Amino acid sequence: MKPQSFLKLNLATATVMIALVAGWWTLGVGPIRSSLAKAEDLAQAIDTAKTERAAADRRLKELAVRIDDAEAALANQPFTLRPPHALNTLLAELADASRTLNVRLDVVSPRPPTTKDRYRVTPIDVRAEAGYIETGRWLTALRNRFPDVSLTSLSIERSPAGLATTRARLVWFSARTTSN
Repeated sequence: MKPQSFLKLNLATATVMIALVAGWWTLGVGPIRSSLAKAEDLAQAIDTAKTERAAADRRLKELAVRIDDAEAALANQPFTLRPPHALNTLLAELADASRTLNVRLDVVSPRPPTTKDRYRVTPIDVRAEAGYIETGRWLTALRNRFPDVSLTSLSIERSPAGLATTRARLVWFSARTTSN
């Protein structure tokens, strides 16, 4: 065998070997390394999700305890919810309390009630006008005098007369009867 042909054979063999190694790297090792990197990223995402879930579970347990405490406190409330047919009485008492505090009620509009498991919720839209001090006293009186009424939204604006125009959404909690 001539040295020249031996060199051609070794060069051809080396070229084939390089092509095989390059193909093996491209088709075998490269995708495996890429898959391993993706798997590591997914494992990290799973660990993060597990940590977040554990935190959410702790928060859920805390909220469940708070709900249980609130329900227990509600069960021990010193007042009894009025029956639903007492809505007109409530509105008259609300008007009387407002008048006593020099608050003019422009709108008192009950909305359709929603029945819950143990009570009914009746939204009441109110628009009132008074001085700012009287408005503050009126809101305090609502909280103190009407434990079955809750304030869910409030907007106070200055009227052209310099008074406070108050728009409020109250909700009245009444007893659930067998007919509602």
